[in-house]
Amino acid sequence: MQPRVVESGVVGELVDHRPAHLTCEGVRVGKVLLERGAEERDLVRQRRPIGAPFSHRDAFVKAIERLVLVELLFAELFHRRLVVDDDGHVLEQAEDLGRQPVEGALDEALETVVLRPKRLRQKRATRRMVARLLAAASKGHVHMLLSVTDEPESLVITVDTGERIHFLDWGGESSSLPPLVLIHGLASTSWAWAPIARRLRTQTHVIALDLRGHGLSDSPRSGYDLESLAFDALTVMVGSGWGTDVDGPPAVVAGHGLGAMVATVMAGVQPRSIAGLALIDGGWEALEESTGLSAPEFERTIGDPPEVLASMDAYLRDRREYDPDSWDSDQERAARAAVDEKHAGHVASVVRPFALHATVEAMFTYHPSAALAGVSAPVLVAIAESGTADDDTVRDRLAALDDVQRARAAAGAQPMTVRRFARAGHNLMRYRPDDLAAALLALLEESAHQRS
Repeated sequence: MQPRVVESGVVGELVDHRPAHLTCEGVRVGKVLLERGAEERDLVRQRRPIGAPFSHRDAFVKAIERLVLVELLFAELFHRRLVVDDDGHVLEQAEDLGRQPVEGALDEALETVVLRPKRLRQKRATRRMVARLLAAASKGHVHMLLSVTDEPESLVITVDTGERIHFLDWGGESSSLPPLVLIHGLASTSWAWAPIARRLRTQTHVIALDLRGHGLSDSPRSGYDLESLAFDALTVMVGSGWGTDVDGPPAVVAGHGLGAMVATVMAGVQPRSIAGLALIDGGWEALEESTGLSAPEFERTIGDPPEVLASMDAYLRDRREYDPDSWDSDQERAARAAVDEKHAGHVASVVRPFALHATVEAMFTYHPSAALAGVSAPVLVAIAESGTADDDTVRDRLAALDDVQRARAAAGAQPMTVRRFARAGHNLMRYRPDDLAAALLALLEESAHQRS
């Protein structure tokens, strides 16, 4: 079913005269978008004030009142910062609310319709409802609306310091395997893991989170050290009912690049909550040694040229041309999630400069041998090798891995399992999803066996 953009008055008509058989099919009705002028909501977060009231507000609210059954929120969260507010409510954009009184008034009115605030403070079952909101946005700012039954639940959880961390709950089959937590790399989002989550949700429960400063998670001015990022991820686990803090099962944690560092720190901070660890093309190297760069020099290498960022079409075309054969709807979703489309038409990374700077600085404090030597859980290392065996980079990466293996042996830890992916780029989730999913499944099975 393709989404259609219509005026909100038309939605009211659809609701008023809907056939009886549509009464319980709110999910399908949720695919209708409301057309709204640029002055009505600052979707691209340009900090421009609201120029006029929302003229269709009454029809909009009436439509929602008729469609939403308090316990049912019937569409996915797609645009940024639509998260739980400071009072535990549902529909406020926390960061922009103070500058947008019209939006705030509308959101407050809608909160009384879609969910009672007290429910959000209850346990896991109600957390799953937090981000199931009506997708209402202008044409061009909401990307692919896919069937809710095929897509993950988009949720947020508040950490002890007040920041909200967003994660995708892919659900999954109940099994004897540990649950699986997926953590993305630098300047990426949880959607990068979609190919793996789709393959493994039939085996176990899978979630993927947005690190702070990335995706739909909050971007505070502080808290980008690896330990803080690890505690954010552990809080997401607690919210899912996993880990020692809630007497839940331990989880296998897989991290890509930066995410591998965070996953390793999680295993050090709370080892009994981590059943297994997967380092996906990162986490066993010290960046200063592997790149030959300082943190500021490395930071300057991140980003895209102006012609790529000139428009969403140009950006997506660039990402697609990396490898046309692996480009699909999941890859487009991941690409779109990593950037904001600005009012003028160009795009920019969702990671703000101060967050990127602080995160890069934290990455350069990571010492892999010390961090991994004390990890008692099974460890999988997945190496993307785009070069040949005699390539200097390949040799240097394997030498760094040998150093970590020796440090673990000296500490009495078991050897890490190494999987080498020849002729593959850094984003193994995109280029080798079947092979990577198989390697992660083997780790899940090994972790389950070791815990039994």
